[in-house]
Amino acid sequence: MSLTFDEALASKKFLQVESPYTVRCRENCGRHSQGTAFLGPALQRGGVYELTFKVDAKPGRMHYFFGIASEPFDKDAGYQEIQSRSYSLENLYASVHCEGSCGTKSTPLFHTGSVVAMRVDLVKFAIQFDVDEKRVAS
Repeated sequence: MSLTFDEALASKKFLQVESPYTVRCRENCGRHSQGTAFLGPALQRGGVYELTFKVDAKPGRMHYFFGIASEPFDKDAGYQEIQSRSYSLENLYASVHCEGSCGTKSTPLFHTGSVVAMRVDLVKFAIQFDVDEKRVAS
């Protein structure tokens, strides 16, 4: 299954889908409204998925997330809603948010130039993240 970005599944306020594989942030977001881009189609139970993202640029000191959610949420949701509605790695926290904040802030886990790999196992219901080939959370 090929997962791609689609304009219909991305924040029009903050993000630009340049191609099925590239999303650009047009402007800094605030804490109460972040731009989210969902990949499609939805992941299926019983599947195992490996996704890799290259971070070419990160404007400002915004909250950046890579993760999965059991269902889509507001594409302009604030960071607290993203934390509470997803299993995600956020650049300013020490571990994975599991439908709630992990609660431990950290120095940034990924930077411009980082490669973030995400393995989603919907057989065992597990997720793991590697940043620049180093395991940061599972």
